[in-house]
Amino acid sequence: MTFKENDFVRYMGKPTWEYDPTKEIIAQIYKIDSQFSSLIIGTNKIDSPINLLRPITSVKEHLENLGLVAEQKVNFTIYSLGSLKISSITIIIPQNFINLGFCLGDVSTLSDEEIIKKYFDEDLNFNKEKFNDDYPDLNNLNDLIYEYSKYFDFKIDKLFKHFVS
Repeated sequence: MTFKENDFVRYMGKPTWEYDPTKEIIAQIYKIDSQFSSLIIGTNKIDSPINLLRPITSVKEHLENLGLVAEQKVNFTIYSLGSLKISSITIIIPQNFINLGFCLGDVSTLSDEEIIKKYFDEDLNFNKEKFNDDYPDLNNLNDLIYEYSKYFDFKIDKLFKHFVS
C-alpha cells in the first residue's frame, strides 16, 4: 500500500497519551518518506514507522456520515448527494458472484447484458480494470474523500464520528 501526504490512515501503534482503546485510532499523514511518517492524531503530532499504518476501507457508515442517501436497487445500492453518485455493487451472473464494493457513478443504469458484454470476456472472466476505468474504485477511504471533495466541503469530524482522532 502506498500512502501519501494528507491521507487518513489507521494507526496501529500505542499513543503516549490517554485514549479510548475500544475505538480505532485515525491519523492524518502530514509528512512521509519511504520508512517513516509524521502523523496528526487529534491535537497530537507523532512520528511513526510506515508499518504501523493501515489503509481505511470505505464502509456505508462513511457515506451516510457524509450525508449521502441510499437507494436500494437489485444487486446495487446507489448513494447520492446532489449530483454525486456512488454505487455499492455486487455482480451476480451465472457462475460469477463479484462484490466490487464502492465505485463512482450510478451503475444501476446498466443492464446485466450490458455488464456482461462490456466487462466480461468470452470465458466470463471479469475485467476489473476496464470496469474501474468507467467506474473508479472508491473502496479506499482516501479515494472516497477525494471524490466527495470535488462536490462538497469536506469536514473531518463529520466523517469520523466513531473513531479516535
